[in-house]
Amino acid sequence: MSRSGIGSIVCPAGLESHRRFVVSLVSSGTRTVSNETYIGVQRFYAELVRALDNDQFEEAAAMFTENGELSHTPGRPAARTRQGIVDDLIEHSRARRNSGEQRKHWFGHVRLSRVNDTVLAASAYVFVIGTKPGELPRLVVSGILHDVIVEQGDGFLLKSRTVVKDGAQ
Repeated sequence: MSRSGIGSIVCPAGLESHRRFVVSLVSSGTRTVSNETYIGVQRFYAELVRALDNDQFEEAAAMFTENGELSHTPGRPAARTRQGIVDDLIEHSRARRNSGEQRKHWFGHVRLSRVNDTVLAASAYVFVIGTKPGELPRLVVSGILHDVIVEQGDGFLLKSRTVVKDGAQ
């Protein structure tokens, strides 16, 4: 684990470049965002998790920029481009879908800052709950996500998302 001197940002081995990016955002004078922007990002996240929860991978990938990047599983290369993200999500969910498990995503305690006029940096806790008929729900993923969000018109797109899972090596 690496630890920066700014706000004790901790990052598992292999993600140091992402930590340096976050540290550079924090130390470069990022600005707070308006309540309207914060609420807009919350709505954007709500639409994204609904798409993921309903296995609507094309809709989820459309919420990324054309050259967006998604890194969500240790040891698995990041998916790049919308089509690459769709393919990755389908492959990643195959065993779960075959077993009848439904997933529900929750993002909370969102920290959001403005990098420049059109780019936001976000981090949030992420929990994924797995449910199967006749069984109690179980926590499948606990971690934190780091997003780079681009404002476009009256909406948002993800430029990149990195999910760091608790206990991941």
